[in-house]
Amino acid sequence: MALTKNDIVAKVNDLGFTKKNSIETVESLLEIVKGTLEDGDDLLVSGFGKFCVKEKKKRRDYLIKYIWGKHILHMFLVNFLSITGFTSEMGIK
Repeated sequence: MALTKNDIVAKVNDLGFTKKNSIETVESLLEIVKGTLEDGDDLLVSGFGKFCVKEKKKRRDYLIKYIWGKHILHMFLVNFLSITGFTSEMGIK
């Protein structure tokens, strides 16, 4: 089962924040993360890992070219690189 935004808000709420403050805090954090990745910057969370943004080459998508005659100009890929201590605690090699 995936962890949802509501689950995160509930966990922040359990720390003693009000429901409204919990929602605002989680929304603000996610907006910062989203903005950082949209700008193409990497995001390092100490003790957890690093989100790396890579730009892929311009390529031709044959289906889109066939229908609209266009090329895909920019493609971005977000990779997550976990730290060694985190993966060993999770039992991942």
